[in-house]
Amino acid sequence: MTMLPTLPVITGESLTSYLNRAAKFHANMDVSKFLAFIELSQGAVMAPREDTLRRLSFLLGLPSGHLEKMTFVPLGGRMRRFCGEVVHSEFANLEKTSYCPACLLEDGEQNSISSGLRVGRIHWRIEHIRTCPVHGIGLVRRKNVHHTEKFQLMSAVAPDDAALSSMVKNAPKQKVSALQTYIMERLAGKVGPAWLDDQPIDLAARACEMLGVILSAGAHVNLTLMTDAQWNDAGHVGFGFAARGEVGITEALQMAKDSFDQSGLRGGPQKVFGRLYQWLQFSKNKKAVGPIRNVVREFILNNFPLEAGSDLFGETVEHQRVHSVWSLAKHTGGHPKTINRALVLAGLMEGNPDKVSASKVFDAKAGEAFMERIRTSIPVKHLPEYLNCNRVQAQQLVFTGMIPRLIPDTQNVNGVLKQVALEDADAFLARLMGAATRVKQASAGV
Repeated sequence: MTMLPTLPVITGESLTSYLNRAAKFHANMDVSKFLAFIELSQGAVMAPREDTLRRLSFLLGLPSGHLEKMTFVPLGGRMRRFCGEVVHSEFANLEKTSYCPACLLEDGEQNSISSGLRVGRIHWRIEHIRTCPVHGIGLVRRKNVHHTEKFQLMSAVAPDDAALSSMVKNAPKQKVSALQTYIMERLAGKVGPAWLDDQPIDLAARACEMLGVILSAGAHVNLTLMTDAQWNDAGHVGFGFAARGEVGITEALQMAKDSFDQSGLRGGPQKVFGRLYQWLQFSKNKKAVGPIRNVVREFILNNFPLEAGSDLFGETVEHQRVHSVWSLAKHTGGHPKTINRALVLAGLMEGNPDKVSASKVFDAKAGEAFMERIRTSIPVKHLPEYLNCNRVQAQQLVFTGMIPRLIPDTQNVNGVLKQVALEDADAFLARLMGAATRVKQASAGV
């Protein structure tokens, strides 16, 4: 039989909080006795399955769909459903106690909407919600002391009013992050940035935070020591870039790389992107991370000299896209200074021809091809023998550009770079012989 009259739900209230109020309202009981009375366990209502939701719907006079928005419905395999979103269990911070002390103090007033009972808000339990939008302070969050605290009965898990008042008085102001605003609006059914909306909400939120961490807290910050305020800042910063999709994320990655390069340090993608790279590369449980993986992977392949066969985010690198001076030197055996000067003067790489850069990269195929031209080049003084012409003819062919040097003379080149690529000499011969006409007999004087 449905218990009448139906007790109205307070906006944002959790199911366990509502059951606590329903116990007082309908039977003047504490919630544990009330649940025993209706033959349901605390565990059953903390993680209600479909049959439990149907039973509660019948007893409380509330639609099942309304009840689902007040809790995280288990789906098996560490997955849950909340407000129509399928999320991993980590999205719901069920191992911690969370509350806003100012909200609880207001609940405790006799003329409050809850008639003096403290109300647990379901959104407090979301990992990425860290600020009370009403009072502009950070949520209090701590690990549960024992299993029973998972029920989140606010009269039991939060301290007395005096302690709450002290918390409010000493709480620093904290702005709601752009990420938190996005999460709340998406759960309410509002359309947001396409790149984020096209992936599960928990993956989108985590991507924003991990991207923001390396920009706001540092690439190698200790994640376990980060405060909720720091995570709040990270989410805000990361969302600003991720909301613009691949373009915004690439911009953030470039900012991180530029900052690293300007510091004068040397290192690969793990050194540059720190925790973001480690999160994507070394995940032990192989949990999905979403499309940010591919965006970061493409950026790394386009900006770091990763060799073919390397493992990057669980996928083998099929071919090397870019070289640095040092990686090309290793690949070809050439001297880094020679390679650097050659590539800069040839326009294949930006930089100072007289100063080797560890961070500059260039197209791998073009770089290898140019080094092969250098390897097979010949000095101009050997050109007469190769072409079967005299010294003056050979010099004129080079001077006029019919057979170009490796690097034009106008750029003050010296050494091997003044030589001629064998393939260019062969190309001239092919053009010359292709223009010749065969005759039966040589003309007079030939």
